[in-house]
Amino acid sequence: MRRRLLLLCFMTLAWLAPTAADTHQSAAVGTLQGQIVTPGTDPQPVRRAIVTVSGDGLLHGRTTITDDTGGFIVAGLPAGRFLVTATKAAHLPAAFGAHQPGRLGVAIQLAVGEHRTDVTMIMAKAAVIAGVVRSADGTPAPNIEVGVFRIPAAGENVHLAPAGSATTDDRGAYRIYDLSPGEYVVVGVVRRLMAGNGDAEAWTAQQVDATLRGLQSRRGVTPTAAPEASESVPSEAEGRYNWAPVFFPGSPSPQGAVPIRVRVAEQREGVDFVVTMTRMVTVEGILLGDADDVSSAQFFFNRVGVRLQPLLGVTPVFSTRMTPAGKAFTYAGISPGLYSVTAHVPGGDGQWAKTEFHVAGGDVPDLTMSLQSAVRLSGRVVFEGAETPPPGLLRGATIRPVPTNGVGQAAASSTRMGNPFIPAAPISEAGTFEVRGMVPETVTLTLTTPNASGWSPRSIMVNGRDVLDQHLTITGDLTGVVVTMTNQPTKLSGRIVTTAGGPGASLFLAVFPQDSSLWHPRARRITSARADTDGRWSIDGLPPGDYFVVALTDLVPGELHDAEFLAQLVPAAMRLAIAPGEHKTQDLQIGR
Repeated sequence: MRRRLLLLCFMTLAWLAPTAADTHQSAAVGTLQGQIVTPGTDPQPVRRAIVTVSGDGLLHGRTTITDDTGGFIVAGLPAGRFLVTATKAAHLPAAFGAHQPGRLGVAIQLAVGEHRTDVTMIMAKAAVIAGVVRSADGTPAPNIEVGVFRIPAAGENVHLAPAGSATTDDRGAYRIYDLSPGEYVVVGVVRRLMAGNGDAEAWTAQQVDATLRGLQSRRGVTPTAAPEASESVPSEAEGRYNWAPVFFPGSPSPQGAVPIRVRVAEQREGVDFVVTMTRMVTVEGILLGDADDVSSAQFFFNRVGVRLQPLLGVTPVFSTRMTPAGKAFTYAGISPGLYSVTAHVPGGDGQWAKTEFHVAGGDVPDLTMSLQSAVRLSGRVVFEGAETPPPGLLRGATIRPVPTNGVGQAAASSTRMGNPFIPAAPISEAGTFEVRGMVPETVTLTLTTPNASGWSPRSIMVNGRDVLDQHLTITGDLTGVVVTMTNQPTKLSGRIVTTAGGPGASLFLAVFPQDSSLWHPRARRITSARADTDGRWSIDGLPPGDYFVVALTDLVPGELHDAEFLAQLVPAAMRLAIAPGEHKTQDLQIGR
């Protein structure tokens, strides 16, 4: 590991109690003064950066702009704990106390009437991705919209997150700045032909010859060559083409994209690629089931795996017709890739059908789907707290499954994308609920409790698993779901001190569960805090359980959700247990 783990010499546990310093208030004002400079051995002032001070007693924060020396001053501040951050176009955000550009900062503990003049921040330029887009004949391709999309962390939502865009100029050149370090996918989109009915046909040689003979005959010219008796002219074109998105270095599918990794202030030139028309295919299928049900079925068309947001690029044209066998459906104008089609009959108990298919250049003529009964999920809400919940606490409360692959719907060319809408199910005042009409999917369960102020879900148990910690994959009916509500949140706080008794300012505290099966992106049991200039830190709302706690000199955003990184921290970490509703102080002494 590149960063140094801090050896924790001892720890003490005590109930959290406010001190006189925590409760003291004063009308006296203080000042924060400092400078923003570039990184490196020869730092230069950063002019015209926007500096923001936020924290105790500042409802909307205070803002100023650096002068020609990179200096700034924010006066009239009350005593309290403040964060100082700065932004500027084409630069990474800066924060006081951050060890590297774009990292988290450290809070400043400002005493009554204190004037600090050491608030220095490092601000680096953001990364750039640039290149040239050409047509198939090698000429520059102007007016192409080029987008840069951040690749999500493993296990996260598979939608590529937009990070910037630019339009190519008359030389076919583009330049996208303001990029944070990380991995990106570069995509070129031709906006001139968006709808699926803008396809261009690729004719066979026989069709071209037949068309030329017809034109010659119209002009009264004897055709130069007559067709042989055995020659037949195809009635259909050899293929249809359109301007689908092109992923660097030239793939029509996101699965074929080559990621681009950039570092701080890196100027990544030469990300060139060619845009060409892509062979589009037609998918045909039939939905089987009761005639009344299939006639009311809604169809949803989506990419499978890593994908862009809906409506970016060519959207296929959807059509249906009823037949004696069922509801026939057609998607015309699909580019290469892996897709799914979901049919959903809304209302009542609901029905569903789903199929996946791969497009690799040829039409898909015979998809078959059969409707089946939708899935149900039922259970109850229980309360665990210091007091009995008042009557009416669950009045108006609902529970709803939310697909992990995204929410919402979009539509174009009669094609609907997204997920079927499953209405929220009411929770009775007795605490029981039943969600009906669900399509098997991986979901999270969300509760809305308008009258349950001070109460929040502690756990949602399904077959012995807490689905607040892990996503719920629904394959069939689920009963016996137990939602436990609590009004006793946990609090973990403390102070880091050195062996000499001084504050361990600016250090990071990483907290993560001892159960490694819970090490995954966006896990609610993985969190961090940063000590302020007085060495104090706090973390609210950790679920009860057994944890590791470790101090770090630096922490890269997102690093705590890397299981390999967490495994490296275990040997130097302390073990800690938090009980329901416990407020615990964890004072740490470090050996430096």
